[in-house]
Amino acid sequence: MAIEVTGFKSAMETVRVNFRDLTVLAGANSTGKSTIMQPLLMIKQTIEKPFDPGGLAIDGPLVRFTQAEQFLSHAASAEAAQTFRVKFFSPSGWSSFTYGRSATVGIDLLEMGFSHGDKVFHWTNKQTITRDELVEASGDRQWVWTRAILVIAPDQEVRVGRNRVTLAATMVPKGQEPTERSHFVLRPADAVVDQIRDVIHLPGLRGNPERHYAISAAGPQYPGNFIDYVASVIHQWTTTGDDRIKCLERNLKTLGLTWRVATRSIDDTRVDVRVGRLPAATRGGARDTVNIADVGFGVSQTLPVLVALLAANRDQIVSIEQPELHLHPRAQVALADIILQAVDRGVRVVIETHSSLLLLALQTLVAEGRLAPGRVSLNWFTRDSTGQTHVTEAQIAEDGSYGDWPEDFGTTELELQDRYMTLVERRHGRR
Repeated sequence: MAIEVTGFKSAMETVRVNFRDLTVLAGANSTGKSTIMQPLLMIKQTIEKPFDPGGLAIDGPLVRFTQAEQFLSHAASAEAAQTFRVKFFSPSGWSSFTYGRSATVGIDLLEMGFSHGDKVFHWTNKQTITRDELVEASGDRQWVWTRAILVIAPDQEVRVGRNRVTLAATMVPKGQEPTERSHFVLRPADAVVDQIRDVIHLPGLRGNPERHYAISAAGPQYPGNFIDYVASVIHQWTTTGDDRIKCLERNLKTLGLTWRVATRSIDDTRVDVRVGRLPAATRGGARDTVNIADVGFGVSQTLPVLVALLAANRDQIVSIEQPELHLHPRAQVALADIILQAVDRGVRVVIETHSSLLLLALQTLVAEGRLAPGRVSLNWFTRDSTGQTHVTEAQIAEDGSYGDWPEDFGTTELELQDRYMTLVERRHGRR
């Protein structure tokens, strides 16, 4: 799988990231790492709206914008672009979505492109197509024929219209537009929509711990922010005896945070989350738990990460910003093993990180032979003098090395150590 983004924020020109089993997005602040994921998250929150927003939902629980100018690309001396495009690649083909300004709904879907075999199609909103074009785009004549689209009645035509976040074809009376309730006979981007809908996303800002949490559904889909589901997922695992609760406790202990996690029903609408007061179990300490709001911030910030990695199903994408936040360096290293557990279960993990230790730990897993180089995509983001984002994908070797990136986490640390040691030697030399 791969994503290309054009015309969005600092991606004035096309920016591409190849997604593998484990995808790492790294780089200095404000180099465009969020530029890759935010268009996908806007599509996700549009799909999940309880009503049809009429276009792209740019303000929601995952991404918050209020004006198109906030995300449409523009250089310092130029006007903002009028459109942006996001393109998704998979082994079976690709689908692209072009969004632009609308006089009535803010940002609307203007065009969708898709491939079928060696053929490429481009549909525009409110376009009329022929029956032959519909059959060709479907790639399966029988698929269309079974829906009795053999003869187009004199008062009907095949129209392309917006079906939430995609364009689809349907039969409608001449001169009319398809609606969300129309029976769409061809929806070529359904597989992409399903994959985006299933994405689990955790932002870098994961909120303050609460004393009580509202009860929610516990999967398999998690509309909105995954943080809202964490307490209920743990509660379900606890009450049903799911093995994942034990795995969660082992992972918390591995990170040195706590040895126990449990939930308690407050009433029919709320639960609270309790964790072991100490990092390790003690004799007779099974009940030595406290509310999650009364322990270190690292527990409440890391718990959603661990739960998301365990809750995800095979081929489901889990996108995590700064998974290492509020973790001790030793815990950051241990987190790499926990991420590997999810990857080995078939979860597609995407992390945005500033942790050189986490990156080095992942390199070590490759060098140890526990993580095949081909399963990892390391992407370094930079911006040039015009503000354009550039992405360099490093080819990781079997020994865990990845050659020269435009800038290296480790270089900064080594330079600081050298600076410090030089100053110490000078100070001692004067004595």
